[in-house]
Amino acid sequence: MVHELPGTTFSNPAERGSYDSQASAVLTVAELNRWLALAAAAYHGQVHSTLGQTPAGRWTEGIAADGRPATVTSETAFLIDHAGRSSAAWRRPRREQLRRHLHRRSRGARTGSRCGRSR
Repeated sequence: MVHELPGTTFSNPAERGSYDSQASAVLTVAELNRWLALAAAAYHGQVHSTLGQTPAGRWTEGIAADGRPATVTSETAFLIDHAGRSSAAWRRPRREQLRRHLHRRSRGARTGSRCGRSR
């Protein structure tokens, strides 16, 4: 969807080729934000082929069955705690990454913080 908008950067440089994204861009940031909100609303209101229902409906069922999901209480803490982590790096952390993670966790335990998230 987003890659169909004028000014797209495509999925990667090879796909973009010589297309001048900056020269082709026509939306302001406010217009892009509005477009994203409308696109998300449309997506969540359409029946998903795998779910057999709308994503919004599935969300409602999940909340009814499992309660409210964990949410971010401190956006800054969350971003700092998770900056630069890819899923592969998280699955196979290096020794230094583990040391830093454990150090942050021990500091968080003393201050009552849980990576900026709450349930």
